[in-house]
This record gives sequence, C-alpha cells and structure tokens, in this order.
Amino acid sequence: MMQTTGITWRLTVSAKGAPDTDETRAYLEDHFDEVMEKLVELEECNPNVHDPSLAANLETFPKVQIEVELLVDGVGPAALETGESVLRTAIHAAGGFTKDWDGRTASGTFYEELSVELERA
Repeated sequence: MMQTTGITWRLTVSAKGAPDTDETRAYLEDHFDEVMEKLVELEECNPNVHDPSLAANLETFPKVQIEVELLVDGVGPAALETGESVLRTAIHAAGGFTKDWDGRTASGTFYEELSVELERA
C-alpha cells in the first residue's frame, strides 16, 4: 500500500513594480485563482498528486502570504520533489516566477518559500 505525504508550503508573493491598489489586489486574486486552476489540472494528469488547496492573505501586501497544500503519494525526498515540481509548474503556468528561474522581467509576481512541512497523511 502506497503511503501519502501531506506537504504544506508557506510562501510570500511580491507584485514587483505594482502599487498597493484595489486593481493590484484584484490582479493577485486572479493570479492565485489561476495558480489553483493549474494545480487542479496537474492533479488530473498526475495520479500521484491529490487535493490541492491554496489560501492567500492579501492584507500583508506588498509581501502577500500564501499557503499551498498537496497530498503526494510517496514519502521523504521523492514526495517533496514531486510536490515541488507540481507547485512550480503551476506557478510558472500562471505567469509567476520562482527563485533561479530565467526570464524574469522588471515587474511580475515573484514567489519566495518561507517554509515547507511534510506530514504523513
């Protein structure tokens, strides 16, 4: 029987070059909705990934805090590698940027990992 690992990422998201306006916050809400849509699409084509969720706190602008959760079949480094690949793919597909990803522009939506937790599910 396959073991499943619950992975929780806490990240900050910066909208570089964007002022703190209702329009910027609406953009971020739409962006996070798109990241969640991409996570669901990736879940549908990856039988080892389950139950993605994303919660955001826009009150911490300009460094918005989000939490992403995934269940991944497997344990330890292999589960984390799968989860990180799925999360990063979703972020990039939604137009966001992560550390060490080439092609950054002067403005954009940048993700920085604060913490990651693994728990046997």
